[in-house]
Amino acid sequence: MRREAKLLFNESLDSLLLSIEHFNRPSDRGRPEAVLIFLDRAFELFLKACIVHRGGRIREVRARETIGFDKCVRKCLSDAQCGCLLPRPINS
Repeated sequence: MRREAKLLFNESLDSLLLSIEHFNRPSDRGRPEAVLIFLDRAFELFLKACIVHRGGRIREVRARETIGFDKCVRKCLSDAQCGCLLPRPINS
């Protein structure tokens, strides 16, 4: 696994664990928002790790920031190189 992909994957796991911790907190204050924010971040980082691992790019040319969640999903659905969300054919 590439170094950048491994870092993104580890950050994804951290966000997932934080969402679980917020879900299991005894206090209800801010629980739904925190859980959804951390789950969204975890899934976005996981998709970015998959894209980088398969040799794709997560940065636009001359952009400061990486691509967002929507673009990650679109890239994983449509890009043949990074198609990690494409359905696999069932072997008959």
